[in-house]
Order: sequence, then structure tokens, then C-alpha cells
Amino acid sequence: MRYESEVPYTGDARKALEVGRDVFIRTGFEVTAIRNNAFEARGGGMLNTKEDAIRAVSEASVSAAAGRLLIDADLGGLRRMGWFLAIFLIGMVLFFEILFGCLFGFQKIWFVALLPFSPWPVLGPLIILWTRKRAQRALDTLLRNMATVAAER
Repeated sequence: MRYESEVPYTGDARKALEVGRDVFIRTGFEVTAIRNNAFEARGGGMLNTKEDAIRAVSEASVSAAAGRLLIDADLGGLRRMGWFLAIFLIGMVLFFEILFGCLFGFQKIWFVALLPFSPWPVLGPLIILWTRKRAQRALDTLLRNMATVAAER
């Protein structure tokens, strides 16, 4: 999942980019490249929804050009969290199906093991969508804050 955004700014691009780098570094990202008016960062990803929403980004490129601050981010941390959620739930369903099948024989009780998991085909995508929107809002807020700092004299 890619996300791109831009905001106009006036002022010192170096100050704005320094704020962006600091935010990425504080949230556990590694700054992999620094150029005159840009930097790139790589992160470890997101493990749960209680973490800082910016951690949903796995790679980001932030640049300042022609009066605009731009961010191009890959939401790979979010993608990995979605895959983990899906694989974990499928694994749990299989485990309980086998457990109940062995305990009670493969009678008509097998569907009881599925009942606790029945909301997850809806909840899983909703959680991913909600987390994606949180990450996009966090990146937009970061860009706006960077533009505000750049405009300070």
C-alpha cells in the first residue's frame, strides 16, 4: 500500500526536514539517506494498533521542492500486520476444529468452534482500514507541522 501526500510551504526547507527526520528517528526508524532537500527512512513495522500510527510505514521518502513538502510512503508495516492477523485467525480456527474434532468426534458440533471467529471476516478488514486512515492522518499531520516549522522566522 502506497501513500503520497504534499503540502505547500514557505521558509527554510532544512528546518522542516529536520523536524521530519526527528519524528521518524524517535519512532524507531532508521534514516537511510540524506540529501540536500530530502531524506529516506526505513522502519520496523507495526505490531499492534496501540503503537504510533507512523509505524505503519515501512519505507518513506520525504522531500522539499518548489515550495512543496512531499512524502511518499509504503505502508508495509500495516500490510504485515494484516497478513499476521489473517494467518493467526486461520491457524486458530484450524487448531480448534482439530481439537473439537478429536475431543467430540467429528459430529455436528464442529461449527461451535467457528462461532467465536465469525465476526473476524468483517472486523479484520475494518481494523486494517481504520489503522490505514490513522497512518495517513499521522503523515498528513507531520507534513503540516513540518510546513509550520519551515515558516517560522
